[in-house]
Amino acid sequence: MLNADILLATLVFIVAHMASPRMYSLQVAVRDRAASFSGGLAVAYVCLNLLPEIGDGREYFGNHIYGVTLLGLLGFYGLDVWIERSPSRPRGATSYNLYTAVLGFYNVLIVFTLSLNLPNRIGLTLIYALSIGLHLTSSNFYLLETDRAKFTSQGRYVMVGAVIVGYALGQLRRPHEAVVDLLTAAVAGFMFFQIFRRELPDTTEAEFKPFLIGSIGFMVAHVLITLAS
Repeated sequence: MLNADILLATLVFIVAHMASPRMYSLQVAVRDRAASFSGGLAVAYVCLNLLPEIGDGREYFGNHIYGVTLLGLLGFYGLDVWIERSPSRPRGATSYNLYTAVLGFYNVLIVFTLSLNLPNRIGLTLIYALSIGLHLTSSNFYLLETDRAKFTSQGRYVMVGAVIVGYALGQLRRPHEAVVDLLTAAVAGFMFFQIFRRELPDTTEAEFKPFLIGSIGFMVAHVLITLAS
């Protein structure tokens, strides 16, 4: 059953990447609301699912496991700063390609760690998949903004390939639990950075209500399905 759940989540992510250009075509106000909503879902996912998984890693690393989350955030932030300030700026091909590579690696890690941490409940799996799918769609907006034609013709297929690689890795022999804990902690740091750097508009343009609806909606659904199970 779990393999079917993983496959379902993977298909949702593939659809999310393929639909990214269409989502980007929405009016700016609608797009900002959608990004805020997906950001709320993603924050709730990290807090209600990833952080408890990270807590399990204290068996091997103690409270130092949370430092891995911090390092994940710092590492992704450092890469982002380096890419933004690369000599190819503004919006050069090298910058686009570097960020595509980073985001592709991010997709591999998300799908791989999700396949190791999915609950054996189809309802929660679907909620997780839709939440992360929207998060991945919003993450693609930077690439669409940089070079929409290139992302539409090539970039989204790179992301689909990354999702498939993450799925394939997850089907191999499960690594040691300590490795799973380290990767999960790092992904949480990556995700926090992506959410607050890419998905949420500046406070002057913020759409707090969709963000709140996404977060509370995920929390309520998570609690109800968990209790029902």
